[in-house]
Amino acid sequence: MSGNNASGGRKLFSAYTLNILFVMFALIGLSLISKLTVKLNPGRSENALSISYTYPDASSHEVEHQVTSVLEGIFSTLSGVRHIESNSANGYGYITIETERGAKVETLRFHMLSLIKDIWQHLPEGVGYPEISSGREQSSGRQLLLSYTLNGSADSYELQQYAENQIQPRLGEVEGISGIETYGSTPYGWNFKYHSGKLKQFGLNPAQLADALLQWQQVQGLGTTMGTGSEGNGLSVPASIAYSTNDNLDESWKGIPLKNLNGTILRLGDVAEREIVQLPPRSYFRINGKSTVTINIYASPAANQISLANKVYKAEQSVASELPEGWSLIKMYDSSEYLRREIGKTSKRIAAALVLLLLFVLLVHRSFRYLLLITISLAVNISIALILYYIFQVEIHLVSIAGITVSIGIIIDNYIMMTDYLLHRKSLRVFMAMLGATLTTLGALVVIFFLDEADRANLVDFALVVIINLAVSLFVALFFIPSLMNGLQMRKKINSGSRVRLRRISKLNGVYALYIRFARRWRWAFLAMAVLAFGLPVHLLPAKIGENLTGSTIYNNTLGSNFFIEYIRNPFEKVAGGSLRLFMQHASGRSSYYRPSGESNLYIRVSLPTGTTIEQLNEVCMKMEGYLQQFQAIKQFQTTVSGPQQAYIVVYFKPDAQMTAQPGIVKSFMIQKANEFAGADFGIYMRNESFSNELSEGWRMSQIRLSGYNYRELIALARKLSDTLSLNPRIRNIAVFSGNDQFQQTSTVEEKGLVINKSDLAVAGIGYLDYINALRSYHAGYTAQAVVKDEGAYLTARFYASDLMNFDLWQLMNTGVGNDSVQLRPAEVSKLATLRVDGNIYRKDQSYIITLAYDFIGPDELSRRVLERETAKLNKSLPLGYKAEIPAYDYSWMFGKKPLQYWLLGLIVVIIWAIGAILFESLIQPLVVVSVIPLSFIGAFFTFSHFNISFDEGGYASLLLLSGLSVNMVIYIMNDINLLRSLSERSGSAHYLKAFNLKIVPILLTTISTILGLLPFLLFDSDSSFWTAFAAGTIGGLLFAIPMLILYLPLLVRMATPANSVIPEYNNNQDL
Repeated sequence: MSGNNASGGRKLFSAYTLNILFVMFALIGLSLISKLTVKLNPGRSENALSISYTYPDASSHEVEHQVTSVLEGIFSTLSGVRHIESNSANGYGYITIETERGAKVETLRFHMLSLIKDIWQHLPEGVGYPEISSGREQSSGRQLLLSYTLNGSADSYELQQYAENQIQPRLGEVEGISGIETYGSTPYGWNFKYHSGKLKQFGLNPAQLADALLQWQQVQGLGTTMGTGSEGNGLSVPASIAYSTNDNLDESWKGIPLKNLNGTILRLGDVAEREIVQLPPRSYFRINGKSTVTINIYASPAANQISLANKVYKAEQSVASELPEGWSLIKMYDSSEYLRREIGKTSKRIAAALVLLLLFVLLVHRSFRYLLLITISLAVNISIALILYYIFQVEIHLVSIAGITVSIGIIIDNYIMMTDYLLHRKSLRVFMAMLGATLTTLGALVVIFFLDEADRANLVDFALVVIINLAVSLFVALFFIPSLMNGLQMRKKINSGSRVRLRRISKLNGVYALYIRFARRWRWAFLAMAVLAFGLPVHLLPAKIGENLTGSTIYNNTLGSNFFIEYIRNPFEKVAGGSLRLFMQHASGRSSYYRPSGESNLYIRVSLPTGTTIEQLNEVCMKMEGYLQQFQAIKQFQTTVSGPQQAYIVVYFKPDAQMTAQPGIVKSFMIQKANEFAGADFGIYMRNESFSNELSEGWRMSQIRLSGYNYRELIALARKLSDTLSLNPRIRNIAVFSGNDQFQQTSTVEEKGLVINKSDLAVAGIGYLDYINALRSYHAGYTAQAVVKDEGAYLTARFYASDLMNFDLWQLMNTGVGNDSVQLRPAEVSKLATLRVDGNIYRKDQSYIITLAYDFIGPDELSRRVLERETAKLNKSLPLGYKAEIPAYDYSWMFGKKPLQYWLLGLIVVIIWAIGAILFESLIQPLVVVSVIPLSFIGAFFTFSHFNISFDEGGYASLLLLSGLSVNMVIYIMNDINLLRSLSERSGSAHYLKAFNLKIVPILLTTISTILGLLPFLLFDSDSSFWTAFAAGTIGGLLFAIPMLILYLPLLVRMATPANSVIPEYNNNQDL
C-alpha cells in the first residue's frame, strides 16, 4: 500500500512504482479499443439457435418431408439440445433449437455447421443452404452492413458473373463478414419443349427425357479388371464406360438415344426442341426501385461494425481500381453511418457529463491540482476497465455506453470521498465504508441477471459496464489515488475563515440537536407520517372476498360493506395511499418497453394468397415503389421479394426528416395505397404503431391442442373431434389449425382442389396413385428437370409440354387421364372444391401439433367444463404416441402490461442487509440502512406521477439503481458512528452529530455528482422513454433521499441518551 497510510507499515511499492503500473495497465486498455465489439443495439445472447432455409416452389409437405425432418433428425443426435421446434411452410422452413442450461451455444453451432455441410449435398435440388442465427428469429440474424451496386456497359448476367467471381471473393477476405449475397440477374438454362400427345404415342414421359439427358453425361462403373503394373505384377484396374460425345452437350443433345422402336432409335431431338433462356428469378432485391446488380455485405454479430466498415472501404477501393473501363461500384447503403452519428451523440452526452462533473469539482474545491487528480484517476479507471471489457466480451453499444455515463458520477463519488478523507484524516479507514457502499450498488445491479431473458439481454451489458467500472474504481481509490496525491504533493489547505465557519456550523448543530430531541420524543408520529407518505396499498383491497375464505364475514361487513365503499373508501385511499397510489394510477396501462435504438424506419410487409406467383407479388411491390418515389423526405427504400407470399419494403428517411411529421405522413399515405390492392395483404409498421389489412376469421376462445407422430392421422383425429363437437348446439365456428400458436387461427389459406372419388376409380379398374401420377403430366409449368454440365458450367434443364402452355381448367376436367387400358375424365371421378389448406406444418420434439378451436355460447364455467370433458374423453381414445391438452396462454402483453419482477426489489433489500451485517458486524444496524430505500422511492414515485413520465423498464431499472445509491449515504454515517463509539464514550447523539458533520458535505457532493452524471440523459435523450424514465426516477429519488436522511436517520439510529444529549463542539481536525 502506498500514500498517506496512518498505519506506518512498510510500503510494498513506492508511489512512483504504483503510478507507473497503473499507467501501463491504462495503456494496455487503450490498445484494446479496436478489439472490442461495437454495434448499435445489444445483441441477444439467447440459449437458442434458429436454422432457416428455402425450397422454392415446394409445398409445405414437401419442405417438411424432404428437408425439415432430415435436419431435425441429425440435430436431435447432438448433446446439449433440449427442445427442437420446426415450421415448414410453402417454399421455406425454419427450425428452432433450445439448448440445455449450461450448454455452450457456440460449440453446438459449430457441430451443426459441420452436419449441415455433410447433409446439404443429399438434400433435393433447389434447396437453399441452411443459415444459422442466434435466438429465436425466424430469419437470418445477420445484419446488412453495406450494399453496393455494380454498373457497366455489359448485360446484367455478365455483371453478376463478374461480381460473383471477382468482387465477392475479394470482399469476402475481410475478417468479420458473415456473408455476401449478389442480386440482379438469374443464370441461363435450357428449356426443352415437347408435345404431350406425341410423347404418349411413343410410350414416354417427361421424367424419362430428363433421365436420358442426365445419364448422357454420367460415367457408369463396370467393376474392376486385372491389368499389369509397371513391374509386371498383377493389378486391379477399375473399368467404366461413357458416351464419347458427352463433353460437348450443346452439339450432341439431339442425338441422345431414348428408345428403340422396331429397330429405329428414337432420339431426344426427335421429340423435343431446345431454347436457351434466363431462368425465372426466385427472389428480387432492389434499391429505390431500380433493378441493378446489387452486392449485399452482412456483418457477423460479434463484429465491430465501424472497424469492419472501414476495412470494407479499403477493399472496395482496391476492387474499384481494377474494374473494366466504364464500370463503377457505387455504395448505396451503409448501416455504420447511423451508428457513427449515434456514437457521436453519445460522446456528446459523456462529454457533457464530464464537463459538468469536473466543473463541479473545480467550483467546490477551487484547486486545479485536485481537478487534475480526479481527471487522471477517472481516465485510468476507464482505460483499465477496457481490459475487463475485452476479457468478459462486453459489447459496446448505446446501452453499455450509457452505463459508462452513469458510472462516471459514482466513480467520482468514490474518489471525492477517498481524497477528502486522506486530506483531512490522513487515513484509509473510509475504504471499508466505501467498499460496503459500492457493494450495495453492485448488489442492486446484480439482480439484472435474474430478469427475464429478453429484458436481461437488453440490460446485461449495461450492468456489466457499471459493475466493472465501480470494481476498478475501488482499486484505483485504494492504491492509485494515494500514490498520485503523493506525486502531486497535495496538502490540506489552511482555511482563514475557519473560525467563522465553525461558529456557523455550531449554531446549525444546536438547531439540529433540538430537532432530534423533539422528533425522537414524537418518533412514532414521524414514522407514521413517513409510512403514509410512502403509501399503503389500500386501493388494491377487493370490494368483497369469497365466503369460503377465513375472516370473509368480518371483512365483508367492514371494509367490504356498502357504507365503507360508498362513503369512506375513496377519501381513505387518498389519505393512506400516499405516493404509491399516485404512482400506481399513473403507471397502470402506461408501460412501454425498451425499444432498440435506431432510425424511424417504415416497414412494409406484402403477401399474396396461396397459388400466386413471385412475379405477381413483385408487380405489387413495384407499384408501391413507384408511389414512394414522390416523397422528398425519403432517403432510400429497399425491396426484398423472397417468395410468392413474402416481400418486404424498408423505407429510410433523411436525417433532417427523422424528428418531423414526415415519416408519419408517408406511413398514412402508404396505408391509403395499400387499401387499393384488394387481393394483397399488407402489414405497415413504424415505431410502436402498426397497420394490417390481413383477413381474419376472428378469435376462438376454446382450444384443444393435439400432438402426435403422424401428421395425416393427427388431422383425421382433429376432423373426427370436430364432427363430435359440432353435435353440441352451444359450439360454433369450429376450425382446425396447424401449430401451437394461438394467433395462427387468424390465417385464411384457401385454394382450389380436386376431391377424387376413390370408389369410382376402383370400379373402373385403375389405382388411385396411378391416376394421380397420370394427372401430374397435365401441368402448365415444367414437368421435369435435370442439372447438366456444358463448357464447365452447370445448367438447369427443364421440360415443358408445348401443347399445355395455355392449358385451362375446362380442358383438364374433360381430358381423358389414365393408363393404356383405362381413360377417365376428372369430371367423371372428381369434383372441384374450395379447400382450406394449412400453409404451415409445426413440430415440437418431432411431434406434429394441431390446434382445434371453437366458440362456446354460454357461461365461462360451463365452457371450461365442456373443454375439460372433451379433452379427457379424447385422451382415453387416442392411440399410443398421441396426446390432447388445453393450451395455456399469457395475454398480459396484449394489453400493454408486461409483468415486471418486483420481487427482485426485495432481493436487493436482502443483499444490502447482508452486506451491512458483514460491514457493521450487527444484524440490527443494517435494518437502519435498508429503511432509507422506501423513503427514496417516495421521490421516485412523485417524479413519475407529477411530471407525467412513462414508467417502463427504464423506471424499473431506476428503482434498482436507486436502491443501491440511496443506502450509501447511511453507510458512511453509520460507519463513522461505529468508529466514534470505539474511540469515545460520549453520548449517542453526540456521536451521531459528529459523524453527521464529518460526512454530510461529502454525501452532498457525491449525490450532486451522481445527479450531474445522470443529467445528460434528460438533456440529450428526451425522445428515449427508457433513458428518460431511468434518469428521472434516479434523480428524483436521490433528491428526496437527502432531506429524508436528515429528518429520519436520527429517529432510526440507536442513541444512548436521546433526550439529554450534549451538543458537541465541532472539531474538524479530530482524527477517527
